Amino acid sequence: MFENSEIQILRRGPSFWLSAALCAIAVLFVVNLVRVNRQPQQNHPSANTFVEQHFEGRIANERSVIEPGETLPFRVHFNYRSTIKGTFRAANNEQRVLFVILDEKNYELWSRGGEYKTAVSTGKVPAANVSRVLEAGTYFLIFDNRASETRAVVEIDLRAE
Repeated sequence: MFENSEIQILRRGPSFWLSAALCAIAVLFVVNLVRVNRQPQQNHPSANTFVEQHFEGRIANERSVIEPGETLPFRVHFNYRSTIKGTFRAANNEQRVLFVILDEKNYELWSRGGEYKTAVSTGKVPAANVSRVLEAGTYFLIFDNRASETRAVVEIDLRAE
């Protein structure tokens, strides 16, 4: 009865399944690539809000605008000895920004206007290279434009190693 039938049984061979698996892997790879390389939103923290990192890698890689009388703080926490490395550069040499790294205790003193000790201080400069080994703990990386009457546009590239 079915010998002369026009019904054909569709059989999928190994090459079909290999192609399907490769396509699935390619889709997952592209989705992960887009997810990992997504550009961060440029919502800058206020003076009382911090960007916190707990791992090795990029702390900041952005162009930031620091208004006159304001700071741009980053809070980082290391579970082990780490090195902060990077650079910052103002848009022009007339813009000068102070960059400091403070531990928790000295950050409290700094925020209350007391005397404090910095782990790093660049002074008011238009650009600087930073490289400092820090023990385990919480640190505050602060770009300070409080002494200026003009806003500073700063290219920041900081990482923890």
